[in-house]
Amino acid sequence: MKRCLAGLLCLLLCISAVPVSAVDGSGPSPWAEAEVNTAISIGLVPEELQSDYQQNITRDEFAQLAVTLCMAQLRYVGGPEQFLEDYRRYFRDEAGNAVDAVPAAFSDATFWGTLASALGVVQGRGDGTFDPDGLITRQEAAVMVSRAAELCGLETGMDTAAVRNMLAQFPDYMTSAEWARVQLAFCYREGILSQTELNIRPQDAVTRAEVAQMLFNLLSSAELL
Repeated sequence: MKRCLAGLLCLLLCISAVPVSAVDGSGPSPWAEAEVNTAISIGLVPEELQSDYQQNITRDEFAQLAVTLCMAQLRYVGGPEQFLEDYRRYFRDEAGNAVDAVPAAFSDATFWGTLASALGVVQGRGDGTFDPDGLITRQEAAVMVSRAAELCGLETGMDTAAVRNMLAQFPDYMTSAEWARVQLAFCYREGILSQTELNIRPQDAVTRAEVAQMLFNLLSSAELL
């Protein structure tokens, strides 16, 4: 897992924010409002995404949230433009080796997509594109958030029996893709996804509020709040 060794990165990232109810009328659902407000207050939700919370999140917006989370978790005090360079220079893996942060060469590359791909949080569509305006399903979000969890120092692996036992409580779990089941089970086990819902709904698109809540829950699970 990635660790911060550089002294200049040890200060807290402080971003002032206004509660979502005061920013825009289309706030998150009541069940997510407390977590989203806290996520904003600790700098997880950029100002430009503090509105239209019921809107389905795009891949580029998710990339921005994921990079912002990594910067906050690593206590990075610089801007995102400098983040990748400093990440390569100062961060080391458990063996003390430099982090391998190489951005993918997407034909439709965006600033945030390039950063998130270099961190290993998002990948392309397999045809050389990033598809920044594409939507994200719940199972895709689980995979991406699990990758971010690894950057936060969490062990995301689960054996087959544990995955089956975790997901079997949901009547529709067999409709999820096999490649996403370990990550879905991890997100439910850690409380990143709520177990109070009847179904996983793996193919449903996720909203801005849902992703902000997931990232907040991730930091809570990693005991980084």
